[in-house]
Amino acid sequence: MLTLAIDTSSTKEYVAVFSGNKRLGLIAEFSWNGNYDETKKLLPAIKKVLKKARIGFEDIDRLIVACGPGAFTGLRIGVTVANTLAFALKKPLFTIDKIEHNMLLLKPSRLKKEFPAVPKYSKPPNITKPTGK
Repeated sequence: MLTLAIDTSSTKEYVAVFSGNKRLGLIAEFSWNGNYDETKKLLPAIKKVLKKARIGFEDIDRLIVACGPGAFTGLRIGVTVANTLAFALKKPLFTIDKIEHNMLLLKPSRLKKEFPAVPKYSKPPNITKPTGK
């Protein structure tokens, strides 16, 4: 079983492909320091990690997305991409608070099957109010 994991819940953003069902082994990973640029970097990072793993989107068996708590912008993009991929690929989506670098330690009981995934923001979004003219 191949799992695509997406974590944009912190400033260290992470995409990885794992193999296995109960114990996950890392096949390929890519991480970067986010700077409110997830819309530009997340999909290219996913493509890069899939290429590194020598698989395509059609080979993915399930997705895992980190739902936070975390910052509004990063979570919003990461969770939206995960929901979209799960829907388009017709694959199950699981949520977790944070993707751990060593997923071998992941207990399947910590995963929650959830569609659509819902982000857990660490604080209310800071959205400016429109100015009246």
